[in-house]
Amino acid sequence: SIPPDIISESITMEQAVKLLSLPRELGVHPESSMPITAAIGKFGPFIVHNGDFRSLKGADEPYGITYERALEILKEPKKGRPGIAIAREVGTHPRTKKKIYLYKSKSGFFLKKGFKHVRIPESMDPEKLTVPEALELLKAS
Repeated sequence: SIPPDIISESITMEQAVKLLSLPRELGVHPESSMPITAAIGKFGPFIVHNGDFRSLKGADEPYGITYERALEILKEPKKGRPGIAIAREVGTHPRTKKKIYLYKSKSGFFLKKGFKHVRIPESMDPEKLTVPEALELLKAS
């Protein structure tokens, strides 16, 4: 799509070629063998690897970001929304191979299933939560 700061009637051939270059595959992640891709979405520029979306800020932009820089960004701990923090990584989902994170907010610990928050019952110790327990909670929600 055409970014809002560009008037579609005045697009040059050079701009069109640049816009059509996205999404751009940067390479394959060395640990997962899954592709790392740069693109622009409705929330702005980002990179994605195996469902892990990271916003691009500052000098990082999808047309020029390097494979090495994308790996650096993916190694950084993911930032949550204000008031919500990632408490720890529980493990990896055996089927999807996506990471399962335990989150903490002012109202307690929870897991995420899409946009839905799955609360950790008071009877469970969130710091000792295992992958099978997390999968059971996610499945029951």
